[in-house]
Amino acid sequence: MLVVGIINQNTKKLEIGLIDKDKSYEMKRDIIGGLLEAVHLPEEIEKRNITMYVNEEGKLLQDSNLPTVVLSKDENILDILFGNVVIVKYDYSEDQEYSLTIEDINFLENYLYKKQTILTLNQKQLILPMIEY
Repeated sequence: MLVVGIINQNTKKLEIGLIDKDKSYEMKRDIIGGLLEAVHLPEEIEKRNITMYVNEEGKLLQDSNLPTVVLSKDENILDILFGNVVIVKYDYSEDQEYSLTIEDINFLENYLYKKQTILTLNQKQLILPMIEY
């Protein structure tokens, strides 16, 4: 089993989940509701071998997916992630996934929620975590 992080599109909170290592792809796909797309992250996160996955068609499915995370640089929005997000520890040199550690989870909670933004969508205001590049 792998310990993963999940940012729930409804609560915008980081939750901890378990997925079967042998069925990792299928379970991540079920959580995000579609094909996996890895998100390019700031160096501060990537140097910890942390990878985020979103639904490749999340933006196209805005009727069923809610905005989850805002990616920004110098206070300018670069991108908005829609739908559930799955976060794993991935070692590219070994092509292997690992469980998030307590240190990873604490880092993510502090990093994801140290800065937030308000986004208005369909006349509703949403408070979203913001990842700064």
